[in-house]
Amino acid sequence: MTRTLERCNGRFVRSSLYGIGTNDLPYSVEKKINGKRVRDPIYVKWINMLYRTTEMYQERNPWYKGVTVCDEWLSALKFKEWADAQQEDISTHHLDKDLLCFGNKQYSPDTCLLVTPEVNQLFSFRTEGEYPVGVFKITKRLNYSKPFATEIRRLGHTPYKKRLGYFATPEEAAETYNTAKKEHILEVQSKQTNPKVINALQWWHDNWETIAKDLKS
Repeated sequence: MTRTLERCNGRFVRSSLYGIGTNDLPYSVEKKINGKRVRDPIYVKWINMLYRTTEMYQERNPWYKGVTVCDEWLSALKFKEWADAQQEDISTHHLDKDLLCFGNKQYSPDTCLLVTPEVNQLFSFRTEGEYPVGVFKITKRLNYSKPFATEIRRLGHTPYKKRLGYFATPEEAAETYNTAKKEHILEVQSKQTNPKVINALQWWHDNWETIAKDLKS
């Protein structure tokens, strides 16, 4: 990770963060609160975004292979201007690049939203081998006539993982999973206030079966 010192607004700042980003924010990104050093939440979101585009991160997380950041957001100040315009609490919301554009590979103002953790978690899928999304095989069961299972993960619910049943075929399990997933999408949608998020979730609900097939292709 290469960094050099440059002058910005009369002070020295670190640039070339992860070899690409420039911290041109006109204020210190760290301050002391009750004796503890606290980093600016916008800066934290920005550096975490840059890190996810690095080769090191993508080697450890293959589903991020090919993810990049647009030229505009290589500037921390430009990212802050976008974040401030979202009218969401960036310290509690997540930066999402997938909700608006299924399969998107670039962080940019046109493709990203600030979303609640529940929305961000909604599209974390369990995939196993050749089986449909959400379906897995139970190898240690007394009832071998129904070796396939499915479960849905719901942030903020107890239990977090809800087993939906056991099935004779992966197709039967997938049908149950898809029905439950669409219901869960609508449940999460009902809690949202951002029209862009609401509309995007409706699209995911309406196209879920096609999306689930694409995820396994």
